[in-house]
Parts: sequence; structure tokens; C-alpha cells
Amino acid sequence: MRLSFYLLFVGALAAQAPRPAQVPPRIVQRLNPEYTAAAQAAGLEGTAFLYVEIDEEGSPVVIHMLQGLGMGLDEKALRAVALWRFQPATPGERRDRVGIGVELPFRLPTAGPWRVARSRYQFNEADRKPDPGSTETPLLARPFLAQYVRPDAASCGPESAVAAVAFVVANNGAAKQARLVRGAEGAAGEAAVRAVESWQFQPGTRNGKPVAVNGEVELACGAGNPTAEPPAAVRIGPGVSPPSLRFKIEPEYSEDARRARYQGSVTLALEVGPDGYAHNIRTLRMLGLGLDEKAVDAVRQWRFAPGLKDGAPVLIQATIEVNFRLL
Repeated sequence: MRLSFYLLFVGALAAQAPRPAQVPPRIVQRLNPEYTAAAQAAGLEGTAFLYVEIDEEGSPVVIHMLQGLGMGLDEKALRAVALWRFQPATPGERRDRVGIGVELPFRLPTAGPWRVARSRYQFNEADRKPDPGSTETPLLARPFLAQYVRPDAASCGPESAVAAVAFVVANNGAAKQARLVRGAEGAAGEAAVRAVESWQFQPGTRNGKPVAVNGEVELACGAGNPTAEPPAAVRIGPGVSPPSLRFKIEPEYSEDARRARYQGSVTLALEVGPDGYAHNIRTLRMLGLGLDEKAVDAVRQWRFAPGLKDGAPVLIQATIEVNFRLL
């Protein structure tokens, strides 16, 4: 069965007044996750990304890890977010379930200069296909980090930088063929590559058997305060140019939706930040059967040339429609 996905910006990069449905649910009770002893000893810092669906009572009813950090931090994040509570619907108000992307930073009291900002893993196309004579989609499980080595602190200069390192997680869990693909060069980039080469993973699996998986990680170096008040989003108009899409990955079809031959569109509201990534992703129109999560997971990995105001990168609101079609 062939799958096709159509991605379309809908009025997203056009100036418009925010609607109430575009405002993300307000957190009224938040529990910060604990560190594991292993992650703390290794100095592992970074950001986990979760998909959370919230009911009209303000309770999380679906929680999935989309970008984990490994070393036990993913489980800590899932348990903490399960105890979060959001502003419930007021009496007489009808509120549909909403899905949101949650960026959950892990920082140590004595923060180092390096942290894991983003990561993604892609299986080889051959591993995605059914076995010969079968129509069943194989069960794929992503690798997760089991042993972390932080880049040399001395390699981080006075300016903040990001080093993106591509590598292969071998079927024995070793990080192989690490190379710098963009970002910081010189000492910082070399230190990032050397560190990744020392990482060890619980390997990815296909139907329970270890397989090699392609990985890419962005290691951020230098300034960055995840608790700082985010800048206000600006509207497109005179002196403000919209973001432009530079890189995208296609969303996957969920197995439940594929079996049901379910099709439709997911509409997402988000903010494209000065860093060129989508933040504060939330659903405006949901499909269900796992497709909402797949849309959020894909869009969070897209990269944009940020919008500009008077030549400087700014935060801009956007709406994106992700169409799922089976051919």
C-alpha cells in the first residue's frame, strides 16, 4: 500500500489576530521531573519533547515521548507530565480534546556548556517494508541513549553555537560514522563529533531484532536559559517578513489509521522561533487514530529560515495543515 502526504501552509504566515482556539492550554499544576543518578553523573542535559492530549477536565489522557534523552530521563519525564493539570473547561463551556507538544528541559544545578537540543532517528527504507509474503507493517523501536559523554567544555567559546552531528547507531548500539553536518566548526564541532563517537545506545529494533538506525543530534553550546520568558510573537506586516521552509520530513502514517484506511487533515498552530524551529505546537483540528501525534512529531523536526523584523529574526505565529492520504 502506497502512502502519500500533502503538506500545505494555510494562512499560516499571513497576519491574523489570534483566535481563542490557538491559545495553548494553561498549566495550573506542574511537576518537574527528577534526574536519574546515571544521567546526573554523566552530566547529561537537554530537552525532551512529548506529545500530550488534554481532556476538557484539564487532565492528560495521552502522553507519548517523541524525542527522548535516554539514561532513564524519558521515564521520569513521562511520570512527571502524567501529574500535570491544565485549566479545565468552565461550566457550560464545550471544549474538545486538544493535543500539544511539550518541550521539557533537563538542567543540572551546575549546568555545563553543552546540552542535547534535538535528536531524530530514521530507519532504513528496507526495514520499514513488510517481510516478503506479508502485509504487516514491521514493529520499529527507536534507539535510546544508554551511555553519554559530554563534549569537552573547553571547546565551547564565548558565543553560543549548535553542532549537528549525523551518525549511525549500529545493531550493537555503538555510534558509528559520526560527522559534522552543519553548525559549529573548528574546536566546538570537532569536540561534538568526538563525544558522539563515544556514546552507547540501546539499539533500535525491527520486530524485536536489533538493526542499524540513522541518527542526527544537535548539541547546543553556550548561552541558553530554558526558563526565560519567551519573546512575544509578531505579526507579518510592514518591515516583517514570513519564515520560509528549508527542510521537512514526511509524517508517518499510524498503523491504526493505515489499517482503517483513514484519511483527512490535521491542522496545527505553532510559532516559528528565531532559531528556525517550530515551538508551542498544538492542534486546532484533530483526526485521531494516532495521526495527530504523527503530524506534531514531523513538524517539530522541520527547519525554517526564521521570519525577520527590520532584518532581525523574530517569533512568528503560523498555522499548518498536514493532509494524510492513502493511494
